[in-house]
Amino acid sequence: LKVALDGTENINLHRPTITVPVEEGAQYRLSVYWKGEQITTRTNPFFELYFKDGEKTKTIRSKQKRGSWNWQRINMGFDVPMGTHFVNLRLRRHSTQSLDKLISGTIYLDDVQLTRYN
Repeated sequence: LKVALDGTENINLHRPTITVPVEEGAQYRLSVYWKGEQITTRTNPFFELYFKDGEKTKTIRSKQKRGSWNWQRINMGFDVPMGTHFVNLRLRRHSTQSLDKLISGTIYLDDVQLTRYN
């Protein structure tokens, strides 16, 4: 997947998002490869996984990246709480009020895998 940002907006990015069924009480690992080219601003993209944990939403995030980087793998492990049947995966970036709020650059995502491992 290629996400091109043209530097004309202060994007509150929360797409693409995918909802994936999981087994409650199981352990999973999310693996994603990503690459960035000339990503600007201090508020940068990250990969996010979120799901319901009772009445609350639990969120797991990768580190934000800026500038350019070659293909890197993001790995995030997590336990699925009892009563949770779906997790959501998405590319994320918060909008900001900083002077460098208009983000530009290109993000690539590849080989997204959610694997049960217990």
